[in-house]
Amino acid sequence: MLRRLGFLFITLLLTHCGDDPSLQPISGASLLPKWSGTRQLGVGGADTQGYGVATDANGNVFVVGYTTGDLDGNTMTGTQDSFVTKYNASGVKQWTQQLGDSGQVTCGIGVATDSSGNVFVGGNTNGGLDGNTLMGTSDYFVTKYNSSGAKQWTRQLGQSGKETYGIGVATDSSGNVFVGGYTTGGLDGNTLTGTVDLFVTKYNSSGVKQWTRQLGDSGKATWGIGVATDSSGNVFVGGYTMGNLDGNTVAGNNDFYFFVTKYDSSGVTQWTQQLGASGAITDLVVLRLRELDEKTSSLVLDLHLFNYGSTVISNGNITNIVDEHLVETLRAKRALHDVGE
Repeated sequence: MLRRLGFLFITLLLTHCGDDPSLQPISGASLLPKWSGTRQLGVGGADTQGYGVATDANGNVFVVGYTTGDLDGNTMTGTQDSFVTKYNASGVKQWTQQLGDSGQVTCGIGVATDSSGNVFVGGNTNGGLDGNTLMGTSDYFVTKYNSSGAKQWTRQLGQSGKETYGIGVATDSSGNVFVGGYTTGGLDGNTLTGTVDLFVTKYNSSGVKQWTRQLGDSGKATWGIGVATDSSGNVFVGGYTMGNLDGNTVAGNNDFYFFVTKYDSSGVTQWTQQLGASGAITDLVVLRLRELDEKTSSLVLDLHLFNYGSTVISNGNITNIVDEHLVETLRAKRALHDVGE
């Protein structure tokens, strides 16, 4: 169950992480946020919840989520609006932008930045945002803001009578943006394979859609949760499935298996890996790409897992983290379509 706290908060505690390379800054260490403490924002009598956080190369911090009020001088448009707030590297609030549609529910979930300081907010809506037309019962959206908070464009995608949820957002070095999530329909000319399929859509920096890919297993549900890119423009989608994807077969009595699928920059599937453990239920919580060796650009997929059974899953460079907070984050994401009810 989601907790309705009535406010968002963000806390940064920048402490020394020792010699563990997995805890060291990836790049731009001198530009990381230089404040420690908490920033909080809300509206009297309203709910405001933060779901995603990202930083840019200048150490600015961006928080996204949803609100049921007039946040930071904005005017509420729907019954629930998406928001994004920017703080500078010293923790000083720069601006807040809010987006919604009259009488409708809109929730910001994922956020990413590019090398120019633009910020991309992704999520889902049951309205038509910024002149877009609602296509399904729920559509995903992605909105681009520049570094000053000026909105550049909004794109929306769904299928008639179906539900589509955008969960993850990522950018690449060319300014392209990728939205990942799950759908109960066939998006953008794709055919629904399972009862629920993962999807990933690529847009260029101008918001022109490049391609959409969809993946599932007949009669089974597959949820895309995380999305990440590498320096070559490949995109990785992670999540969990109740089926066997792309010819994978996983033995055991799992209800859920985690997976990760790699697409190249043109959207061609490169491979899908799937993993589960007998007698356990495994939820994929976070998918991210870490650059551990900047000199060789050696990239490692860091898959954070929680195992409900007694078996700890280990496979190559997959890291298993038993973390109740991460599990609650996933549970919240799985329930996001109920937040407005």
